[in-house]
This record gives sequence, structure tokens and C-alpha cells, in this order.
Amino acid sequence: MLGVIKKALLYAAALMAALVLFPLSVNAAPELMPDGQYFDAEYYAEHNPDVKKVCGTSKERLYAHYIEFGKTEGRDPFDPELLNDPDFAAMPGVDLSPIAAADAFTLKGYFSRSVFIGDSIMAGYHNHLAYLKDANLSGAQFLAKVSYSAVHANNENDRLHPAYLGKSQPVWDSISMMPVDRAFIMFGTNDLVSFSPEQTVERVTMVADKIKLKNPAVDIDIISMTPVYPGTNKGFLSNPFIAQYNQLMSVRCAERGWGFVNINQAMTDANGDLRVDYSSDKYVHLTNKAYSEVWDLALQNFALNQIGERARVEVRGPALQ
Repeated sequence: MLGVIKKALLYAAALMAALVLFPLSVNAAPELMPDGQYFDAEYYAEHNPDVKKVCGTSKERLYAHYIEFGKTEGRDPFDPELLNDPDFAAMPGVDLSPIAAADAFTLKGYFSRSVFIGDSIMAGYHNHLAYLKDANLSGAQFLAKVSYSAVHANNENDRLHPAYLGKSQPVWDSISMMPVDRAFIMFGTNDLVSFSPEQTVERVTMVADKIKLKNPAVDIDIISMTPVYPGTNKGFLSNPFIAQYNQLMSVRCAERGWGFVNINQAMTDANGDLRVDYSSDKYVHLTNKAYSEVWDLALQNFALNQIGERARVEVRGPALQ
């Protein structure tokens, strides 16, 4: 027995010596930064020795370098091999390309059969589109109301339900009366004041599930939660938690086969806060500039991607002859 113990101790000592002489190089998992970007400080320092000489191993300094210089220089913020790992869900990007005039007919048809659901931020988007009579999105329908939330939406007897045809009722009931094929949902800013990102994802999921149960043919698309102005945190309503919510929600959408429109990152500054020129009240609400430069383009490009090039050509051709 003593001999077995001695052998085990010798083996352990040899293993420890090997680890000292030949240490394992293991990078930390990428961290979701407040602006929605994944970043692995250990990987960035190890693979950019010139940067490490200047910034050391400080995550803050390394990330500041990546944002200011590394991104445009083509440096990887984390191990690119992770992109091949099915368990790593990177936040999807957003396409803000200009919209071709030839796509107008297709887009008007798409959005005239879409309904947008949400709170005061979504109501602000409704007001924005009301001034753009010829915009490709002007035919969209809305079920949005100030102070509405996923908590309110899930309560069938809540007094805050948006009205449709003069009647206040749960959104899934209103949708059953609408000629729509898809529902764009953006909740959360009111919910995060009192509930965690995980709890908010579950509440938004419940709303989407109820819409789908009552209206099986309606597609579900989730719009990411938008950032807030710096220094206006309330409860969980802060940009790091918003980034966490958006990440969790994007994973949920992938699991359920829902669309996810990630407009958050396009609205943030280098610190992950709402851009000053996109804020109408130095809190959560948005300017027409934010809606025009981000929302309009992101939603139209999302629609074109969903429709596909072949369908666009088929619909576009006769309309322009």
C-alpha cells in the first residue's frame, strides 16, 4: 500500500513540474462588453505583443486599444476559431446599407403586413413614420403605448393594452383581427427596471408564444433593446444589463426560429452608451435621427434579407414596367 502511495506522490510531483516547465496556454472565454462586442483580453494581449508592451494586461486598456485602433487594423478581439463552435453564439450584426429605389414596391408590401409591438420607444417610431408618408415602412401597423411592458402585455386584464379599432385588449387578440404576416416586438426598458435580463427574456418569450399560439401563421421577429443615456441607470436598466439581455434574447431567437434585429450596437458610442445625438431626453427615448439612420435602414435590410433576392426580383419586375 505504501508503495502505491509513493508512486502516486511521485506522479503528482512530476505532473506539477511539467506544468511549471511547460505551462498550458488557455485563453479565457470572451466577455460581452457593454457595447455588445465580445472581447478576450488575455487572447488579445497574447496575440498582439506590441500592444501588450504599451497596455500591459489591463482589460480596460486593451479593449480601448481594440476599439480605437485594433478593429480597423484587423486584429481579432477573441480567438476566431470560436466562431466554428456551435456553443458560441456571437451577437448578429446589422446591415445599414442604403436601400435601392427598385426595392420600394417589395418593402411597402412587406411592411404593410407587419405589426410593431412595444412601449414608448416603439410609439416614438410610429410617430417618426407618420411624417414619412412615402417611406417604404409607412404602411406598418402599430400596437405600442407609453409605459407598456412585457409584464403588462402578459396580463390579459391590464389597462395598458394598446387599443385596436377602439378596443383595448391583449396584443395577440388584436393581431388576430389584423391582416398581418409578422410581428416585430421590442419590450424590456420598463421591465428591466425591476427584473433581471433573464427574467425579462422569459417575459418577452411568453408574449411571443401567446401571439404564436393565437396566430400560428404570424412570424415573430424581436428587435434588440436600445441603449440608455450614460448615468441614467435604474435597477437593471443599464447598458451592461441591456447588452446581457440582447445576447440572451438573440440566443432565444435562434432556438425558436425567430428573427432578431440587432440595432443596439449601431446606436452606442465607444463606451457602450446611447449616442448623444440619438437621445431626445437624455434617458431612453430617441431622436428622429436615430430612427432614420438606424431603425429605418436596419429594418428594411432585414426585410430584404428575409424576402431573398429571387422573390424581390419576381415582385419588383412587373411593378416597375
